[in-house]
Amino acid sequence: IYSRMSKIQKDAVGRLINPHKLLSPPPSSCVLVVSGDYTFHHFMQDGVDDRGWGCGYRTLQTLCSWILFRQGESTQPSNDIPSHKEVQQRLVQLGLYDDAFISSTRWIGTEDVWTLLEDWHDVPSRVFSLSPSFGDAAAQVS
Repeated sequence: IYSRMSKIQKDAVGRLINPHKLLSPPPSSCVLVVSGDYTFHHFMQDGVDDRGWGCGYRTLQTLCSWILFRQGESTQPSNDIPSHKEVQQRLVQLGLYDDAFISSTRWIGTEDVWTLLEDWHDVPSRVFSLSPSFGDAAAQVS
């Protein structure tokens, strides 16, 4: 694994670019892959101790990096990725939280993530509630 790790790309601030390329595919008949570049954002980066509450923020940051790479706006989109505080400020501006949310350690959920993806990047989103009793989830969405 060390030889694979030495081949990984990093952005200007040391974030991993496309770390999934180091992984072996799972032993199954269905393999899902990412198409396009992204920087991987995880807890304890950027001097923020977000253990236990930062997963939504980090997911949003990773998705924003993928969008920025896809839009060709940047080959190193690090500076364009929203910080935790910027995420919180925008959610307050949108009226989804009160001012006490800013600089807090409150987590954000998927609805907050898709709201911001739509707001910042014009990525339309829909949320579906899928029940296992309905069978194939893909059929429900299509």
